[in-house]
Amino acid sequence: MLRKSLVVAQTEISSAVRTKAFIIGVLLMPILMVGVSLSGHFLEKRVDTTPKRFAVVDRSGTLYETLAKKAAERKVDPAFVPERADADELALSDRVRRGDLYAFVIIPTDQSFIYYHSDHPTYADLHHWIEQTLNEELRNRRYRAAGISEAVAEKLDAPVPSSHLGLVALGPDGKPQPAEKVDEIRAAVIPLFSMILLFLPVMIAAPQLLNAVIEEKMSRVSEVLLGSLSPFELMLGKLLGGAGGAIAGVTALGMSGVITAGMVISFVVFLALAILLYGSMYLAIGAACTELKDAQSLMMPVVMMSVFPMMMIAPIIKAPSSNFAVGMSLFPPSTPFIMLLRLGMHPAPPIWQVALSIVLCASFCALMVFAAGKIFRVGLLAQGKTASFAQMIKWVMAK
Repeated sequence: MLRKSLVVAQTEISSAVRTKAFIIGVLLMPILMVGVSLSGHFLEKRVDTTPKRFAVVDRSGTLYETLAKKAAERKVDPAFVPERADADELALSDRVRRGDLYAFVIIPTDQSFIYYHSDHPTYADLHHWIEQTLNEELRNRRYRAAGISEAVAEKLDAPVPSSHLGLVALGPDGKPQPAEKVDEIRAAVIPLFSMILLFLPVMIAAPQLLNAVIEEKMSRVSEVLLGSLSPFELMLGKLLGGAGGAIAGVTALGMSGVITAGMVISFVVFLALAILLYGSMYLAIGAACTELKDAQSLMMPVVMMSVFPMMMIAPIIKAPSSNFAVGMSLFPPSTPFIMLLRLGMHPAPPIWQVALSIVLCASFCALMVFAAGKIFRVGLLAQGKTASFAQMIKWVMAK
């Protein structure tokens, strides 16, 4: 059985790797990734360089000069340009609406509050700069009024430094070794990047299996193939071929090189599992459809399942050993993504959880391939009609 499936897999890999689209994608993907990264870095500080003119209604009469001085000393874009004003809120609001001002600030006589008005609720840089500048000035004035010198004030304001360290362990000589400093980038950013890196080839490769199955059904090639192998062998061969092509693409792109040495094996294993898992689900959908347009509505649940793990990143990074994280990593649709994320973090999941996740994921893949084979066999007799989820379940349960 496996020999026939491997023949199909070899054919699928050859047809995928030899296509112009695959070659162009392999060549362009690194260029696009580097280009997007560089352009994002280049544009980060250049998105909006228009000077921000704002009015200051200083009813205390003592703080406008501080804002004007600090704004003149500020050497980054966009420039903040203050002007003194005595108008009321309505007149200043009209100036903001006309574009004469970007915002205006009202400082009460008692300096107990700062009222910032603007018509740009998503732009917070100016507000934060005004708030920080005025608070620093007011704090320094309070110190001087209390007879505290500037040197003493700096000591009073000095933050207490802290260092995030790991645990102390015994060294080879049996003596306790100093705890190492926690590398925050290594602790969270690299596992997160590896998870995103896993997501991209899955979303590219898995839907291609759906297209391949539908095209063969439309061209009637599948009926010829079923004369020499079973539906399960055909689906398994296509799935292995799709996974092999995607892994070959990742290797050709050099993506695996960005993963740390300890995660290379995990990345390859869960990459294969992810492509097999989602590829098997797309195979089942393709087996039930006769045209590509009919597959759109059936694809939505699978797409949602693939995106769902990406939405769970924040709580899992915060608590990688929580019951929620463990449950998500053992739930097959999210297993490859979440378990890979947890493996890159500390503390890493125990071996039994990793082994169980692989077994559950592989079992789910086998179940989906079996279901795809049964759906495919019945679907051949239902040309011109796309099955609903309820019909697909009936086809799978039929003997």
